This record gives sequence, C-alpha cells and structure tokens, in this order.
Amino acid sequence: MSLIKVDKLDKVLVYAHEKDAFENTKTLSFLSNSKTVKFIDLSDTKCKGKVMLGGYHGITLTKCFANEDLRSEEIKKYLKEIY
Repeated sequence: MSLIKVDKLDKVLVYAHEKDAFENTKTLSFLSNSKTVKFIDLSDTKCKGKVMLGGYHGITLTKCFANEDLRSEEIKKYLKEIY
C-alpha cells in the first residue's frame, strides 16, 4: 500500500471480492476514498469463482459475470473510454 501513489492514479478501475485469496475488499478498501479510482465491491455477485481463473480473483472473467452481472457493462464502458 505504501508504494502506491494513489494521488497519481488516473482513471483506474478496481474491483474486489471478499472471497478473493489474493486481494480482497478489506485489503483494497483504501482505494475507495480516491477520486481517481473507481472501487467496485463484487462480493454480492451471484456468480462463483472458477479455479482455472484464480477463484474469485478472476470472477470478472467468467461467462456468468459477463452475462448476468450488470457491473460487467461498467467494466466494458471503462475499457472503451481508455482505449
């Protein structure tokens, strides 16, 4: 955390899930106070993590998330804006 210069981040999208084994909503919550970082908590998604995608770390890579969670549209919109 101390190495991340949050004030220098621009147009960053961070999503987290409370069951993520790598980084979760608690470890990344410090980013939610930033004006330039959009922090999205995916803990309430009905989709499940897949082992091949890193469990809940790769939840946004699942077909379930792409097809059933409306926040997938937000990610698509973000990617279009920065492309």
